[in-house]
Amino acid sequence: MSIFATSLLPSQRAMLRTLRKNGASSRLEIGNRCRLSSGAVTRFGRELIDLGFVLEEMPKSSSGAGRPTQRLALRGAVGAILGFAVHPGWIEAVSMDFQGTTLIADRFPNDEPLSLKSAIQAMKDFIQTHRTQSGQPILGIGLAVPGYVTQGQQKRQTVQGLEEWREIDLAQFFGPQLAFDVFVDNDASCNALAEYYAPETRGADIVLAVTMGAGVGGGVAMHGRLLRGAHGNAGEIGWLFPYGVPRPSARDFFESVRAEFGPTAKLADLVLEDSQISQNMDAWCQRAADQLRLVIGPGGGWIDPDHIVLCGPLPPTILTRTANYLSTVRLFEPETNIVRPIPKGSSLGAQGTAIGAALLPFQALCAADTNIGQESIL
Repeated sequence: MSIFATSLLPSQRAMLRTLRKNGASSRLEIGNRCRLSSGAVTRFGRELIDLGFVLEEMPKSSSGAGRPTQRLALRGAVGAILGFAVHPGWIEAVSMDFQGTTLIADRFPNDEPLSLKSAIQAMKDFIQTHRTQSGQPILGIGLAVPGYVTQGQQKRQTVQGLEEWREIDLAQFFGPQLAFDVFVDNDASCNALAEYYAPETRGADIVLAVTMGAGVGGGVAMHGRLLRGAHGNAGEIGWLFPYGVPRPSARDFFESVRAEFGPTAKLADLVLEDSQISQNMDAWCQRAADQLRLVIGPGGGWIDPDHIVLCGPLPPTILTRTANYLSTVRLFEPETNIVRPIPKGSSLGAQGTAIGAALLPFQALCAADTNIGQESIL
């Protein structure tokens, strides 16, 4: 039986989320974060240990008086979760254990448009690599796809270069092909998940992620859940930056600077140190920051996030420079005694979307969402 069929109580799911976000924690810390009594933490913790999801760490030696504090932690060895991030022309892949440690990461260059047949083969190759190198059982697979949900919430209007992906229910298609539980979501939502659980945002309750990929998108992770909207398209900001005109996307950046790298260069292979950023690239970052100001300012005002992060397959140096320019323009009107987050660039790079995809099965098991997994094959 799939672990995603395991019936967990809301308090148990909350405990798993807090251990994933904050790492090994004492029972007192878990009780404070989950608003549970010490007795409830003890009882639910024991049940999660019995299910194999949680372990009790051996207490570290203490030179002080009293008994060393025992801590609970997610049990990484329960199995691995794989994440695939689909881009026009390549696929990012990652496998993580249940605790969140990256086991294997890889990239599969391909042709554009990216066919379903090629994608399936790349995913099967990575699954075999994981089995060979890791040996951990696979618990489930997450798939991040750039594109909004169409009517009925079973298909996605994917970006240019993924036209073949538009006419099918991706979860129902990939599940039997890969022979695992498959969970599908938008790339921006996956980036939001990855940033929410990243060490840099530990302690944050609300993270707003803006994805600069083949298109432009936004995602919000708050209190352990994704903000999805009534039709599954919360954060769909791409309509503000239509195709055919300059827009703050990775594809637009690459087309703007392609001449500096030669005709055979590919976005997937682009690595840039800060010293290599040309005047043309810097001008693009300034323009992108000015465009994103129109989105991030109102978004930050509506949601009041702890963090605002720019994500996507662009080199981290470009994301960071764009974020730095954003911090120099007025996102909000001057206000007294109010905290506003300063935008930053993601440190996860192109792998961040795949990490977020790998978190989708974890969300299906223990997220606060009551509708999580509605776009999945079990």
